[in-house]
Amino acid sequence: KQKTLMRGREAAVRILQNIEKDNEFASLALKKYLPLYLNDAKEKALATELVYGVLRYKKRLDFVRDCHLKIKVNKLEDEIIMIIRISIYQILFCDKIPDSAACNEAVKLAKKFKKYGAASFVNGILRTISKDKEDISYPEDEVKRLGVITSFPMRILDMWISDFGYQKAKEIAEQSNIPKPLSYRINKLKAPLEFEIPEDVGAPENEQIFKDGFITVQDKGSQMVVETLCPKKNSLVLDLCAAPGGKTCYISEIMENSGKIVACDIHEHRLALIENTASRLGAKNIVVTKNDGSVLREDLIMF
Repeated sequence: KQKTLMRGREAAVRILQNIEKDNEFASLALKKYLPLYLNDAKEKALATELVYGVLRYKKRLDFVRDCHLKIKVNKLEDEIIMIIRISIYQILFCDKIPDSAACNEAVKLAKKFKKYGAASFVNGILRTISKDKEDISYPEDEVKRLGVITSFPMRILDMWISDFGYQKAKEIAEQSNIPKPLSYRINKLKAPLEFEIPEDVGAPENEQIFKDGFITVQDKGSQMVVETLCPKKNSLVLDLCAAPGGKTCYISEIMENSGKIVACDIHEHRLALIENTASRLGAKNIVVTKNDGSVLREDLIMF
């Protein structure tokens, strides 16, 4: 209803709010809301960049904000918090967007959300951050500093450092934050034997070969996880955190639809994602069940 009036930054704020409120996958939220909010391809690209960027670097963005905040963050309204986040992301990471534009657009957004009293505050904090961005005082402790700069949880970094050492853990964290190119996997459960992926695949969900289940979008790293598992025909597999089902269905493909895969997730709406993915890809040996992986279930001890 509003897509002719909305721009990329406003759409990003609204989508990020929906993700936080509904605990939704970013990719699914973008797929759902972008067509409702925006027509222009450039604005869609900007909104997508801001959503993924804020989610990727939320810890760092909030750290930079708090370094310049003279009031408690709980005094700020949710829309203002999100406007500041997307704006700091632009200032720190978007080389093609002038800092002045990020600041000006943030002020316009505050007014668009009818937060007139906060507009001058938003302008002041963002211009200060823009001026100081090369001299931000991140934590002196190298591990805490890495946690802030890469926005990885400390428990993950501590585990990597314990297993691989600091330098390798730093490399893993930094590399993990680099956006991966879109990659596809041919689904051998459905695709003809000699099938090849065309070079001009556009938006995958609009392609008939995607709808028919001949291909699916899957990160190379996710594929490697399944290949490392190396499931065999007639195996019994438990996937504790299976949604949205990409790895589960790849396991099914390697097992040639034999054996049994119990695919779990804690949220009902994510179970539907597994079922939809399995249906599209023709994976028929998957049993979907709601389950909290942190709680022992006696009926799953067989695994």
